Amino acid sequence: SQQRILYHLMKTSAVLKHTTLALALAVSSATADENLKSSFNSPPDSARPGVYWYLMDGNLDQKEMIKDLDSMKQAGLGNLVYLEVNVNVPRGPVVSMSPQWQEMFATTMHHAEKIGIDVTLGSGPGWTGSGGPWIKQEESMQHLVYSETNVKGPSSFNGKLPVAPQRDHWWKMLECDFYQDVAVYAFPACAAVIEKSDEKAFYKRPSYSSGETSGFFSAPAKHADVPARDVIDPKKIVDLTKSLQKDGTLKWQVPAGDWTILRFGRRSNGTSNRPASHPVVGLDHDKFDKKLLEKHFDHYCGKLIDQVGKRAPGLKGGLKAIHLDSWEMNAQNWNSTFLDEFKQRRGYDISPYLATFSGRVVKDLSTSERVLWDMRLTVQELILENYAGHLRTLAHQKGMEFSIEPYGMTQTADLELGVFADVPMCEFWSTKYDTSDSCIEASSIAHVLGRPIVGSEAFTGHRDERGQHYPGSLKNQGDWAFAMGVNRFAYHTFTHKPLGEKARPGMTMGEWGIRWDRGQTWWPMVGDYHRYVARCSHVLRQGLTVSDVLYLTPEGAPHVFEPPHDALATRGILADKKGHSFDGCPPSLLEKLVVKNGLVGVTGGSQYRLLVLPRFDTCTPAFLKQIIRIVEDGATVVGYPPSASPSMTDYPACDHEVKQLAEKLWGKAPYASERKFGNGRIILDAGAGEFIASNPEATTRKNKLSIYPAYGFTAGIFEKMGVVEDFKSDAPLRFTHRRSETADIYYVSNPEDKTVQTNATFRATNGTPQLWDAVTAEIRPLPEFKRNEKTTDVPLTFAPYQSYFVVFTHNKKTFSEGVNFPQSKPVTTIDGPWEVAFDPHWGGPAKVTFNKLQDWTEHSERGIKYYSGIATYRKIFDFPQGAGVSPQGAGVRSRESGKPGKPGKRTYLDLGTVHDMARVTLNGKNL
Repeated sequence: SQQRILYHLMKTSAVLKHTTLALALAVSSATADENLKSSFNSPPDSARPGVYWYLMDGNLDQKEMIKDLDSMKQAGLGNLVYLEVNVNVPRGPVVSMSPQWQEMFATTMHHAEKIGIDVTLGSGPGWTGSGGPWIKQEESMQHLVYSETNVKGPSSFNGKLPVAPQRDHWWKMLECDFYQDVAVYAFPACAAVIEKSDEKAFYKRPSYSSGETSGFFSAPAKHADVPARDVIDPKKIVDLTKSLQKDGTLKWQVPAGDWTILRFGRRSNGTSNRPASHPVVGLDHDKFDKKLLEKHFDHYCGKLIDQVGKRAPGLKGGLKAIHLDSWEMNAQNWNSTFLDEFKQRRGYDISPYLATFSGRVVKDLSTSERVLWDMRLTVQELILENYAGHLRTLAHQKGMEFSIEPYGMTQTADLELGVFADVPMCEFWSTKYDTSDSCIEASSIAHVLGRPIVGSEAFTGHRDERGQHYPGSLKNQGDWAFAMGVNRFAYHTFTHKPLGEKARPGMTMGEWGIRWDRGQTWWPMVGDYHRYVARCSHVLRQGLTVSDVLYLTPEGAPHVFEPPHDALATRGILADKKGHSFDGCPPSLLEKLVVKNGLVGVTGGSQYRLLVLPRFDTCTPAFLKQIIRIVEDGATVVGYPPSASPSMTDYPACDHEVKQLAEKLWGKAPYASERKFGNGRIILDAGAGEFIASNPEATTRKNKLSIYPAYGFTAGIFEKMGVVEDFKSDAPLRFTHRRSETADIYYVSNPEDKTVQTNATFRATNGTPQLWDAVTAEIRPLPEFKRNEKTTDVPLTFAPYQSYFVVFTHNKKTFSEGVNFPQSKPVTTIDGPWEVAFDPHWGGPAKVTFNKLQDWTEHSERGIKYYSGIATYRKIFDFPQGAGVSPQGAGVRSRESGKPGKPGKRTYLDLGTVHDMARVTLNGKNL
């Protein structure tokens, strides 16, 4: 309506035109500001955190499933990921995917609709992959396998070539007898010398987060020389494919010398959907084939979506999304159409180079590495187009969103996979594994593309910590995740409770998870913590994240994006970003990057002051042409000139073209440290040449190598540009910054278990800073601040692990008097005994008197000493103003409100040390 009125007024009078526009914008801005303040107090249901809801192999009870959902709603949760698994539990009576099971699923979804719980369904039975008993062996993920037969000539060979077995790997769950021949080649015998050939040929993809593999494979322009005796001359390869009989017999006149015969075939890699309920365990489908994905989808996701039916009008919750969890399916490198797909995409036939799959060098090492690079790129394209991309299409056709955890053992570059997610997700463990890189990756995808939600499988736990966590023990790590960009938690794990209240903690998910469910003793009191998380999540979805640096990842697969290690202030696994924040960008988004006012980014996403190239001396001509365009359009780019292509496509012309393009952008050697080009400039990565010349191994968690210049180098560029750090303080605080149309929003938290007082500097100059406390929903001014030319200094005080938002509201130049953090002083002490009630059902006394507040574990009565659960303390007391101070008991403290013009006091109850949560009521009012 405002837009329509404005349009007609603009047509009516040129005089009114500008005045009306300014008025309309002012009204809109003020309204948005007030809406955000209102929603901060009562965040929308969509901002509520969620859980991974695991059901354990047929141990289902319909009434208790409903109670699970109701308990989630009552506790302030708003969504869940639905997965049924078997993790070392006896099978239950309800057979997975049976008519009874599907009816229970539909009933549960309908209840979720009614109470407003959003449900995300896993892409298949189990927690990873997409397959089941409906997938035949020849339809499963496949390997190109080979058997070796060594012969000596001259001689006549007449015998059966052995059939290569399935490849052994960690994730092989099922033995399969399917086999189909692909080719038979013979060549003069030589050794296998290609390093890590099993990984480079995608026979396996170990876990990066577990430290088992590299984050990527380097693609140098120059490779080491290999002795002639270890190189296969392509002219000496003998194609014996047509000579192989159906029974595997081969007749061949062997020339003089030692020869190796490789019989290539395709087999299932044996990977199953895992760890699925036994009735639906089956092979994972071929990820290169759209039709097989559709077959799987029809047997599982599509069938369940249809079973639930359309959502009733007016209902908010229910089944809304399909989810692809972390990749734990090992690797696939072949299927029946791969030869044709490769030739079509890369422009040449890979058949003569199949021996490279065995680690042998064909022609020379450079050629062989290029072929394997092309093979991995082809695999990536097939997975993205026919699996991730098509799964998103199928989800959208059913009215579903699509979320992905694009990390784990992915065969693609993580960021390339994540681009296909409507909701990119990550995963962080409470202590067991460091998966912080996945949080950087998921948030990068969302920031670059302007997607508001970054989900996370949150606080995934291990056997050593089961049942021991509570909100207080998780807050510091949760605040780290918020600062890293996560704004939707899905706690791992809420396990379905088929036994209800008969037993606690009830059924659990084996050794995994932190037990975030109604079986926990503190569950009835967790709602206020969830509201804190919801408030943070809601505010951290406003506007766009402010970051200065965009790191471009190299072409090829696989790839795990990690920034320069010194761009993070490391505290164990909680590595915080420094003052110039950053994101990563995959090469597929290069065409979408645009430059405006010197800033580079995707339209609708975050905008960056600096684009940094990886320290690779190879790239394709298409890649480099996009970099040239971006610089010409006005961007500032940091990088080192490449000298060759990593691919065999259009070789050797591709290398010549790369050299020409590089000279066009960087000029001739010796390269200038900075060079204007078009409307932008290219800055030489000074340390890249030495780094590349050292021929480093691919980065791993152990060697801490980085393919980007150090943080100090880019910080020096910003200093010359006159760009100060976005946030800094003289205390080790963490932060993130988002900018909406109406405000600059900084989330700041104290990562230490001690009180911190500091002077913080914010790169914001609009309006009076305000403190928004997500624990209490309090919003108040921070009247003490100093305005500088480009920044604002604000004195801040944090309690141990405290966090809050510092918000600079645009278009408001209001000022107030007072102090930011008024001092409190003791007012009175609540002395004397307390009446305490424990729950007799769990072994505690129904009523007992505590003469003083004390630790239960130090009590002499066994029912208290070993009690785990909630107890209620009651006390009647008088509160005289100005009462004296006593060193014992619970203390009451008061402080000036700090509100300008309205002197007043707030009174606080100091409970001392509490284990592990407390809820306080006064005269029947919940405080």
